[in-house]
Amino acid sequence: MYCRPPGAQAATVRPAADSQGYYEIVNHGSRACVDVRSEEGLQNNGAHLQNYHCTGSTEQRWRLAPTGDGYYYVVSKVSGKCMDVRGAWTVTTADVWQWSCANVPQQQWKLVWQPGFPPGAYQLQVRHSGQCLELAGGNGNDHTMLWQNTCNPWYAQLWEFH
Repeated sequence: MYCRPPGAQAATVRPAADSQGYYEIVNHGSRACVDVRSEEGLQNNGAHLQNYHCTGSTEQRWRLAPTGDGYYYVVSKVSGKCMDVRGAWTVTTADVWQWSCANVPQQQWKLVWQPGFPPGAYQLQVRHSGQCLELAGGNGNDHTMLWQNTCNPWYAQLWEFH
């Protein structure tokens, strides 16, 4: 699977963090934030991640913890849990939720920037499947769940770190 057109060069880039090391991860198309779904329990394993208008709340703050080889754990400020692909599934459209951080590839994400992407926009590509974080169905409405899908350069897979 490719996250870039054939012949294009991809670069892994880490944007600058705020003074506390946490970001809002904002979808380039919806302008909304990655959010821990509070209805499923902010501290719970298996609480899904969703698209939700940015409020500045702790359930929308994330830290990038390096694995040491170009990947990162994306760690929630509210729970201390990691962004995780449900059940380590490799199928397209597998849910993304939070789970206790562990040294597992379904929690390891690479920031990918390519020529032609808007400035400051990245894909988040998960190690275990090579797929990218995406707004389910490209729907930018609040409460839209996040999933992994085949990487392609469309707005539902482009994320900014604020």
